[in-house]
Amino acid sequence: MKIFFKNVIPAPLKEEDLNSSEVWDSELKTEGSVPYFLSSNSGKGKSTFLKYLYGLRNDYEGNIYIDEKDIATFSLSDWANIRKEKVAYLPQDLQLVDHLSVWDNLILKNKLTSHYSEKEIRDFLALFNITSQIDKPINQLSIGQQQRVALIRTLLQPFKLLLLDEPFSHLDEENIKIGFDLIDSICKKEDAYYIIATLGYSYGVESNKTLLL
Repeated sequence: MKIFFKNVIPAPLKEEDLNSSEVWDSELKTEGSVPYFLSSNSGKGKSTFLKYLYGLRNDYEGNIYIDEKDIATFSLSDWANIRKEKVAYLPQDLQLVDHLSVWDNLILKNKLTSHYSEKEIRDFLALFNITSQIDKPINQLSIGQQQRVALIRTLLQPFKLLLLDEPFSHLDEENIKIGFDLIDSICKKEDAYYIIATLGYSYGVESNKTLLL
């Protein structure tokens, strides 16, 4: 899946000095060869970048293309199909349904495409050692457990591009490694790649491309 940002300037950064940015007011092309890390301090547009690619914001100058099509021309139906089949997104605020159980949150997502079997989903939970939490409401889990559930939920669909906004901020090193191993294996299966927004951490991932905002 090809992404092309051409001289894009987010409205909130219009008065900022963007000369040092590799993304804003520049030309940026990505496709499925290596993982990408968006790296900057807070307030430089990491989350905004991801939201543009998921169709959640359109407050920018310039042009953004997905597979050579300008996203400014996309209809609501186009975005619905992209979110169902091409782009998976894990927002920083997770957006889990608090009053539903872990299992119901996952099944609710999986029913959209039936991309995985129930056994496979249970195997993902076992990887993160949260099978015992399966019937608990999300609001009874720690934030680290919620992040693990949210990552699994994000992966329960076909995609060519995986967008992750600070997905490991509350996880220990062991669970970060488990998370990356799972992401890598599924990206290989889907012939996909990922973009992670981070405050400067590459989590030890080799052969990545770091983009400075």
